[in-house]
This record gives sequence, structure tokens and C-alpha cells, in this order.
Amino acid sequence: MAEETGVRVRKDGTITFADNGGSNTYVIAYEEGDFAGDTPGDIVQEFLDRGCHASTPSVRKVGESTSTGGFSCYFRDVTDASVAVAPDFIYNAGFFASTWVSTLGSSADVKTVSITFAAAAVNGGAIQTIVYNHCYISGSFSEGDPNKVGFSWVSYENTPTTT
Repeated sequence: MAEETGVRVRKDGTITFADNGGSNTYVIAYEEGDFAGDTPGDIVQEFLDRGCHASTPSVRKVGESTSTGGFSCYFRDVTDASVAVAPDFIYNAGFFASTWVSTLGSSADVKTVSITFAAAAVNGGAIQTIVYNHCYISGSFSEGDPNKVGFSWVSYENTPTTT
């Protein structure tokens, strides 16, 4: 199958948070379209021969790294006990803190979620998704016109799942 020719743009993206098993989900609304993810992949090291490269380098995988990323959305609510709102995921507050189950399990002392970025189908192509699992979220708040909530996350798996 050939690579799709439809180019996705900011308005095609959707960001969704999900808990363990996906029983709770939250779609980020009113976001800027600045989602970014960095997946450095495996940690590799070259072993030099007396400080020199060999004609065929000796390169080995020595570890795995974490994926990181972030995005921002427009501020609407600080917290809510009856429904998830965006800042709850940063402050571990409200409905998120009391109802959501960490993707690490119900007894985990770190609250993590899966983050899915989905790009809508264009020109008859398929929906494209990137899922970052076991994400710990931190963030920021900034005043302006409009006020914004910034999300930063670390995914504790080597590479995301793609479809």
C-alpha cells in the first residue's frame, strides 16, 4: 500500500486521555493545535577501538529512553468534582483524582494516563493515531487573552503505539 497523499493539519487532530482500561476518557477541547511528541528511541553506544572508529563500528543498544511531549489548551475550569476538566490532570485533583485509575494499576502511587493523538482521515485515507502509554502529566497556567493551560508529559515506555 502506498503512503497516503492527504496532508493533516492542526484542525484534524484530537487529543484524548484515558485511564487504565479506558473506562474514563477525556477529549481536550479548545486546544491550540500545538501537540508535540519526542521519541528518542533506544539508547545506543559506540565502543571505540583505542579511541578510533572501526571500519564497521561496534554499536550496541544499552538501554531504552522515554517519550516526552506537550501541548496547550485554553483555560475554562480549575477543577470539578463531578466531571474531569483539563487542569485536574496537572494538579491530580477533582474527578480525575477521585475516579480515574492509573494505567500502572489501582494500587500505583503515581497517577498516569494514556494519551492518544488522532489525526482525522483526509482524502479517503484512514485515521492515524499515536498512543503514548503510562504518561505522567505536569503543566503550567498562564494568563493572557485567552488564559492557557500547558501540559508536559513523560511516557514510561520506549516507543508509542501507532496505527
